[in-house]
Amino acid sequence: MRIGAETVNLNRQTECPACLTPAMRGGRRGRVHSVFARTVNVMFEAGEGKERMLSLFTPGLPWVPDAVRWPETSLPRVEIGVPCRLTENELTLDGRKILLTESVFSGRCGRLRNVPELRELERFCGNNPTGLTLLPKGRMETAMRNLTCGEAVCFIGLGPGLTPSYDDILVGFLAALAALEKKPPFSITEEALQRTTDVSARYLRLAWEGYFGQVLTDLLRILGKRENTEAALRNLARIGATSGRDMARGVLEGIRFGMNTLSVNGSQTG
Repeated sequence: MRIGAETVNLNRQTECPACLTPAMRGGRRGRVHSVFARTVNVMFEAGEGKERMLSLFTPGLPWVPDAVRWPETSLPRVEIGVPCRLTENELTLDGRKILLTESVFSGRCGRLRNVPELRELERFCGNNPTGLTLLPKGRMETAMRNLTCGEAVCFIGLGPGLTPSYDDILVGFLAALAALEKKPPFSITEEALQRTTDVSARYLRLAWEGYFGQVLTDLLRILGKRENTEAALRNLARIGATSGRDMARGVLEGIRFGMNTLSVNGSQTG
């Protein structure tokens, strides 16, 4: 394997930028959970029988929280189940030591200081329906109707995909509320997360803690500046088969809910 003109000795340490949330920091033991062409997911023990997932991914993919960016387009060859260890500054993966440096990406949403212009986002959502449209119409309408109340978590795991569509909608919804600094109308519990996939549970858990992927933080930053959102929406649409569309719908519903709450309370964005 090569980085530029330099041959990499696989027994040597490699330095990589990492975005680690507070819950992921510290000494942890884990195992390789899943291996894809451009991503290796590692599941680590988090105490009290809980687990946290970290991703090692290649350049060109957008940042997500609890992730390490490998410097080359080809990831290390590892097998599912291989043991790993994570410390504050080092990831040991199948005997290879990866030094971790702080990334510029934090996973946090900046505050929406202006009332966002939603016409382009509304047009995008109108032209790109969520994955829930594959479900019976009544089921889809019931799930969306309950998005803004405590019953929302009852629908976690609903819809197609490695990250089910309703879960992605919830992530977008929570990102919008985080940017508006509004409290969600529901609570995501570990019990509720047992109803979905490991990968989706990872992103829902992070969203509940206030951490989101780069495509969402970029979109909300641009909405806050009231700039042209076309490029940000195009990047979002590239995520998964329907995940980007699902998250966009969640952002739209979250902003509508959050702004309505601000209006009811007689407040305005600063």
